[in-house]
Amino acid sequence: MERCRSNPTAVAATAAAAAACDPSVGASASGLLPTGTVCNTCASAVLRVRLPRAAVVQRALLRCTLASAPRAPIQASALALMACCFQQRWRRRPRRHLASQKCLPRGRREYLGSSAAAALWGAVAATGTAPQAAHAGAWTAFLTDILPIREGQREMAKFDYALRDNWNSFLDAVNEPPPAAPDVPDAAGAEAAVITAADAAVAAAGVNLKAVVDRSLILGEEESRRLRGRSASAVFETELVGSVISHLASRTDSYAFRAYCRWRAYLEGLQAVGPLQTGIQTFGREFGRCLTADGGLLGGLPSAPRLIPKPSETQQLVKGLESVLSATVTAGLCTRAQLDADEVLVDLWATGGRRDLVLPMTIEGDPLVDAQLLLSEENATNLTPDPIVAALEAWLGPNNSSVCSAKLDSFYVNSRWRRKREKEAFVYVPKQRLLQLTLQTA
Repeated sequence: MERCRSNPTAVAATAAAAAACDPSVGASASGLLPTGTVCNTCASAVLRVRLPRAAVVQRALLRCTLASAPRAPIQASALALMACCFQQRWRRRPRRHLASQKCLPRGRREYLGSSAAAALWGAVAATGTAPQAAHAGAWTAFLTDILPIREGQREMAKFDYALRDNWNSFLDAVNEPPPAAPDVPDAAGAEAAVITAADAAVAAAGVNLKAVVDRSLILGEEESRRLRGRSASAVFETELVGSVISHLASRTDSYAFRAYCRWRAYLEGLQAVGPLQTGIQTFGREFGRCLTADGGLLGGLPSAPRLIPKPSETQQLVKGLESVLSATVTAGLCTRAQLDADEVLVDLWATGGRRDLVLPMTIEGDPLVDAQLLLSEENATNLTPDPIVAALEAWLGPNNSSVCSAKLDSFYVNSRWRRKREKEAFVYVPKQRLLQLTLQTA
């Protein structure tokens, strides 16, 4: 320590380190610092300084800079200036005048004055208090206040929307709509058989069936008034919800409306008996089993194949799906049902050339589409009156295979193109259903 006190450069570095560690402490005239003013990291680096190795001093100052930068930017900038002074002076000094292990003679101090001055500047600058948070400059704040930047962005967005809307209206007026096929009528629906299977499924889930029936009758009156009121107000969350509510409100005596009220009662009953998700899973499993059981609405289906990538099993799966879709049309669950399987992709997956296979199925004339959409949009639930999906899942069986995984997704598509004015008026268009069975090998 005595050796470092006699070294003016070490005294300067120690003073700067002390100022960085504790801004309230400055460099004393004699170079002697109070005990405890320098942190252990800075002191251990500075006390090892020997004047010929000025790079050690520079590294110590840079270490102090990095340590103090997060909490005191002024101290960090002062220490960085000190490090630059040491680096420049060390480069100017001829190396032949420096010994490897000895300090310079006392007479050679021509470059120590600037280093001490830099250390003093670091100590003085460190006494200032730095702001704790960054703020925008005065010029930036002034421009933000006087210039309507946000208002200009909003007006530009409005102009862009109006331009696009007018252009679409022009195209809608001058272009002829593409020829559309006639709408497919809804199937009869087999209402009695579907409701019977659903009642058995909800009873198996532990719900009081009599309370469900009474609640569905009450919901029939309440929802009829509510849907007519919403349709008259013409205020909806989305265009899809508006068109479905307007269409269902005009047909409160239909099978779709009665199924909507019945499944709302099922949902309330499952919420009352226990965990909702567990109840929904139990209901869906029992509903599909009742539909596909012997003597049920879709009884007598072929046995489901194993979901493994082999040509024989894959061909059996494709033929089985066609049989199930044909049975749904015969039972009155839909008007048309078609499997659109690509033979090339099927062969590639069966022979190991692909990891995944998508089997799309198109469903038209499902009478329960309105009830399914309204329940999923308003109640955010997957408990919907969907006997076709329930039958497909029951026929495929639980996915316990470690070789292949299966997932069945359902989508809704408008059956024809609509003009802009039809969208604004919430004109209802019959929906087509797109079911996708995705098989993926592990």
